[in-house]
Amino acid sequence: MARKKRSQQSGASIKAGNDVNIDGSVAGRDINITNITNRTQERRLEAHQQAHALWRELLANVHNEDSIGEIVLKCQSWWENNCLYLEPKARESFRRSFMCALDHSHFVKNRTNPELVKQNWADIMAAGKAIQESEIIEKGA
Repeated sequence: MARKKRSQQSGASIKAGNDVNIDGSVAGRDINITNITNRTQERRLEAHQQAHALWRELLANVHNEDSIGEIVLKCQSWWENNCLYLEPKARESFRRSFMCALDHSHFVKNRTNPELVKQNWADIMAAGKAIQESEIIEKGA
């Protein structure tokens, strides 16, 4: 009866087989939260690794006008489905890098604005550093 009253008061439901601790928490819940946290951290680490691999593919094709559009679309599609797993700086930097990569070869060919070429290249390169220096990478999963 005490279990039923406590669960009704807190709005929580207690399933058969779960024990209630003196403070009202459900035994075993901390373990589940830890498991979820660990899985989330692993997924975030995996997302950073995938972003880095895509960035490397982007770099390898940045001067190839025949393939860069396809690679940028691949990066954009990945970003739309995974960006929230990336740390904010890595997220924004990765997005900016694939946007800049699409026009980079045109800027180089134009040759009228070398500063634009340098800044565009710096924006492309910044993604690698932002991903590699992400807190999730430094801490590990």
